[in-house]
Amino acid sequence: TLESHVTDAVHVAKIQEHKWNYVFLQDQSQVPTIDFYFNAISLPSASILDNYIKSQNSCAKTLFFMTWGRRFGGQQCDPSNTQCSVAFTDFGQMQDTLTSRYIQLAKSIDASVSPVGEAWRLALEDTTGLILHDGDGSHPNLLGSYLTACTHYASVTGRSPVGASYTAGLSPAWASYLQ
Repeated sequence: TLESHVTDAVHVAKIQEHKWNYVFLQDQSQVPTIDFYFNAISLPSASILDNYIKSQNSCAKTLFFMTWGRRFGGQQCDPSNTQCSVAFTDFGQMQDTLTSRYIQLAKSIDASVSPVGEAWRLALEDTTGLILHDGDGSHPNLLGSYLTACTHYASVTGRSPVGASYTAGLSPAWASYLQ
């Protein structure tokens, strides 16, 4: 979680160890969908982390890694089932919430977003039968990881990944499509 990075001295030292140009922040995948945790923990933690990043290099850019929804949506709860999200009917509904929350995080500290979840949405809506999730319905498979990398590349460089020679072992057709 973003909070765990704030409270872990090793993580803080790593952030402050260099004058980074870019630092990606990502919350645990379920946390932004749970109102209580997002408002009480994610938002303040993002601000603290951004201050750590900027204390080393005022020109550093904080980017939020917008995660993707679970393949079939579902309700997300903390381990004690005390705080839960709504019961998302599908990927798209969960993605709506994640997109909104990552944009809100970015706006709260004047940062940018690497819109991975939205790239996933576009790819899934455009191609029948495409699966970007691993068998657990949460984590990425190779296609999902490659699309994530292409999105991060574009977010950092401002350039399109189209034509990149690295394909992660994907067929040229799939690599080209995801680029």
